[in-house]
Amino acid sequence: MANHENNVLAQYRAMVENRVREQIARHQNANPNADSRRAVEIQMQQERELLERLIENDDTTPDQAEMFRLLIAWLPELGRRIIGR
Repeated sequence: MANHENNVLAQYRAMVENRVREQIARHQNANPNADSRRAVEIQMQQERELLERLIENDDTTPDQAEMFRLLIAWLPELGRRIIGR
């Protein structure tokens, strides 16, 4: 992957990670006794569904679709990292 593509992927990963962390923080603020592992699982599933919809969108270019597929493949790693904190 070219350097520019790596930078774009890193930016997308940062956006996804920020969104997931914000949502998990909201879950924990709403219910401090909630199972944080389950909250992460729910967010990972929601992110996967969002990315799948973006792949299927008629306006998505093949390059964007590939980027979204790479993000889907990366989500389990993100989930493990967040749960490990």
